[in-house]
Amino acid sequence: MKNFFDFKRQSVRKLKTYLKVLSSVKPVIKTDILQNIFTKLLSLPPGCDQSVQESSLNCLMTLRLSPLTTYRKQLLPFAQEHDFKDEVLKFPMEQLSKAQREMIIPIMIRMLTAKLLKAKGKSGREMSSKRNMVFMFFGKLNREEVECFLNVIVERYGFKISDSIDFIRMRLAQHDFPSLQSFTFTFETVIKQLCDLVEPYIPHLSKILLCVLDLSI
Repeated sequence: MKNFFDFKRQSVRKLKTYLKVLSSVKPVIKTDILQNIFTKLLSLPPGCDQSVQESSLNCLMTLRLSPLTTYRKQLLPFAQEHDFKDEVLKFPMEQLSKAQREMIIPIMIRMLTAKLLKAKGKSGREMSSKRNMVFMFFGKLNREEVECFLNVIVERYGFKISDSIDFIRMRLAQHDFPSLQSFTFTFETVIKQLCDLVEPYIPHLSKILLCVLDLSI
C-alpha cells in the first residue's frame, strides 16, 4: 500500500482543484472516510502548500460536525500562514468539553505540526517566533494528545511510535539520508522543548532513533 503522503506534483495540482470544489459544496454524504481524508491533509503532505491546509479545513467544516462548527471562527486562522500566532494564545482550550477536545485538538495538532515542520531548518526571528508559539500550544496537551502529536510527526514515514522496531526500520529504510537527518532534527527539537511531556514516550522515541542510527552507518 502506498504511503498516504506519497504525492507527485501533478497529483498536488489535481488535489487543490478537488478540494476547492469540495469546500464550496455541501457533501452528498457524511462519512468517517471523508473526515479522515480531510483531517490527514491538514498535515500538508510534501509538495503541498498552505492552500491545501486551508481548503482541507473548509472541507471539514462542510461536514457540519458540531464541535468544529462551534469553534469555526477560532479555528480558521490556524490554517493561515501568519494569523494563527495570535489565535494560539487566545484559543479557549480550557473551555472545551471532553467530546469537543477529542475532535478539535487532533485537528489543531495537525495544522500546527505542519507549520512546525515547514519552519524547521530555517533561520530568522519570524521562524523562531513561529516555533515558540507552536510549542507553547503543545505544552498544554495531555498525555493522549502528546501521543497524537508524536504519531502525526512519524505518520509521513509510514508508522506509529508504538509499532515494532522491525516495522519502523523497514519504513525508515525507504528514505534517503537527508530525510533521516531531518527526521532526527525534528525529534531532537521536540524532546528539548517538551522534555517532561514526552518523558513517558522516551522508550518509543529511543527505539525510533536507534533505527535511524542503524540506517545511517
